[in-house]
Amino acid sequence: MPEPRPLTAIVCDPDPFTRSATSSLARSAGFEVVAEIVYSVDAARQVSLSSPSLVLILHEQSGLTGLDAIEELRATDVELPPEIVLLASDLSIGPRAAELGAFGVARHTDPEMIERVLAEVRHLLETGERRSSSDRRTGTDRRSAQDWSKVTQERRAGTDRRKGLRREQDVTGKAREILEDQRRPN
Repeated sequence: MPEPRPLTAIVCDPDPFTRSATSSLARSAGFEVVAEIVYSVDAARQVSLSSPSLVLILHEQSGLTGLDAIEELRATDVELPPEIVLLASDLSIGPRAAELGAFGVARHTDPEMIERVLAEVRHLLETGERRSSSDRRTGTDRRSAQDWSKVTQERRAGTDRRKGLRREQDVTGKAREILEDQRRPN
């Protein structure tokens, strides 16, 4: 079995709070964030310089979209191309992203979804195997298959019937909390 690749990542997002939160999620998933980039046009150059195993890129950007960036990233001359995850508000771009070679798409305002995708990428990089869809269903929720349509509806609505609460899915808010915690004196 080949040696697993180092878990390194580049995060590309024009919003500093969201970029910081996404970087924090990548670090907590075991990735070393080697660069944080503001614009997707700089992603291909940075990939050539640092050869990361993962690129997290926001799809909705002015100029070069995430889908356009995938094409540029795939054209870079690196020994091992990175896994690419698009962060988007509209998950319907998933099939096109997969066609272009992206690992997947995660909703950029849903930290739990990003964490799940990061865990799947890490699993792939460490084992060389992609988890099946049934493996994904037996993650932290461990709900039965017939409940998944209800779970999907709950997530879209931002509710959690187990707690009876409406949950906030704002990565920017989480980023602000992280930055405020870092600024507070110990």
